[in-house]
Amino acid sequence: MRRNDLLSFLSILWFGCSLLCGGQALAEEIHLKNQDRISGDIIEQDDQKVVVKTQSLGTLTISKEFVEKVVVSKASLEDGQKLSQAPDQTKKEKIWKKEFSFGYSMSHGNTEKLRTSGRLFLNRKTINNEFTLKVDSLYSSTNKKMDTQRFNGLLRYAFSFTPSLKWYNFYSVEGAHDRFANIDSRITPFLGLGYWFATQERFRFFVELGAGFEYVDYADTEENTQRNVLTPRLFLEKGLWGRSKISQDITLFISPENTQDYRVHAEAAFTAPLDQYWSLRMSLIDDFNNAPGGTAKKNDIRLISSLVYSF
Repeated sequence: MRRNDLLSFLSILWFGCSLLCGGQALAEEIHLKNQDRISGDIIEQDDQKVVVKTQSLGTLTISKEFVEKVVVSKASLEDGQKLSQAPDQTKKEKIWKKEFSFGYSMSHGNTEKLRTSGRLFLNRKTINNEFTLKVDSLYSSTNKKMDTQRFNGLLRYAFSFTPSLKWYNFYSVEGAHDRFANIDSRITPFLGLGYWFATQERFRFFVELGAGFEYVDYADTEENTQRNVLTPRLFLEKGLWGRSKISQDITLFISPENTQDYRVHAEAAFTAPLDQYWSLRMSLIDDFNNAPGGTAKKNDIRLISSLVYSF
């Protein structure tokens, strides 16, 4: 190869390397939901976290729940200006979670048993605010004679007030009607403080403590009651194979004036998705009241299978 040809070849090779190495250098900017921005090089990214290497802070690991979007800036080869791109590198979080579930069972033979259950669940969650509405109903009969009639409702608002979004305060009101527990209506407004230990998509865990009062209007001539209550609560949700998951939700309602006057609501559930919208759910619900009114039993355990539609 002649010398001039060799110089030309080396010049072309150097220019190509400049385009590939220098011209394609990328810098990322992470936009957080609290309006902060972090610039650096992303070295790892998955559904739960983003790992970015910065010049001033070193290597940072950021949970995806705090990320609004990732912007990649590419140096222009012609005039040095930056062209901003915003690829969909993070899943856009759903603000609304809406579910409707319905369960039905019937048995014939010596005993004819009918049971229906339904639940409406609405949840709107943004970075700092969360609104929840839940309504449950349960009806059953044996030999065409009603033996269960229960309605429960919950309205709740929660607000995260720390930069980490771990601490939050909440305001709730619960209502119930249970004909066979002799309760015409029970209203329980309460407020309190909670803390998220884990907020990943596949694992969520929080505890909270509330305080309020409870008013019970009994269906018969028994005198209505009102009491102060403390409401500690524990919630745990764990992903299993695929998109299936298990959960446990336990709330204690206890009177500080009389610790023997308490009730517990515990609900364990297994949910197995069928497709994008439909799921099967098995729920084991235990309502224990240490001081029930009238002749009502202390323990009420229900195993419910239902079909869930998410929309």
